[in-house]
Amino acid sequence: MVHTDLQESNIILGIEDDSILEEFERSELRNPSPRKVDGDRTIYKSRSLVITKNPGRPVITDFGEARIGQQTYDDDIQPFQYRAPEVIMDMPWSYEVDIWNVGVMIWDLFEDKNMFNTRGPDGVPDSLYHMAHITALLGPAPLDFLERSRSERRHEYYDPKGEWKGLAEIPQTSLEESEENLDGEDKRQFLEFIRKMLKWRPEERSSAEELLQDTWLRSETT
Repeated sequence: MVHTDLQESNIILGIEDDSILEEFERSELRNPSPRKVDGDRTIYKSRSLVITKNPGRPVITDFGEARIGQQTYDDDIQPFQYRAPEVIMDMPWSYEVDIWNVGVMIWDLFEDKNMFNTRGPDGVPDSLYHMAHITALLGPAPLDFLERSRSERRHEYYDPKGEWKGLAEIPQTSLEESEENLDGEDKRQFLEFIRKMLKWRPEERSSAEELLQDTWLRSETT
C-alpha cells in the first residue's frame, strides 16, 4: 500500500491517559459546545483536548488517496510541497514516494519551515522552482534517473546531458546551511537521517524498517 497523502493534518496522536477524556467530558458538561441542527443532523463545534507532555503514539489517518494492489502507478499524487521528484517528472512511482514525503515532512516539522521553495515569483506553486530547490539541496539529478521521465519537463529543465537549463536559477544553499537547530554530532546524524529518505533514485531510499533503526532516531527516542 502507498498512502500518497502524508501530511501533518493526516497524523494524529493517540490518547494513553484516560484523564484527558475525563476532563473533556467534565468541560462539556459544564459548558456545552455550541451546536446547530441541520435537518436530521446535529453539528457540534469542536472542542480542544488538553495537551500533555507525553502524548500517545502518532497514528496515520485518511487513507482516501491510498493505492493498493499494483506495483507501480503513474498519476499525480501528494501535497505539492511534499511531491517526490519522480512524481514531478511524470515517472512510474511506488511506495518510495511515501519515504520521500516523510523525509520532507519531518524536516518541515523539526525546522518549523518548508524544506523546499515550491513557488514561483507570482506565489503560485511551480514545479520548475520546486525542482531547482531540490537540486540545490541534493545536488544534480542523475542522468539515468532523468531518462525515466515521460514529461516535457525533462526537456524544459535539462539538456541532453542532464545539465540544468531551466529558467529558474538553482539557489546557492545546502542542507547544512538550511538546518538551523542543531550543532555538531546531532546535526550530522540528523542530516544523515534525512538524506536516507531524500534520494533522487527511489530505489536508493531507505525503507521504513531501516529508518526505524537509524542512529539519530533511536537516540531521540531513548
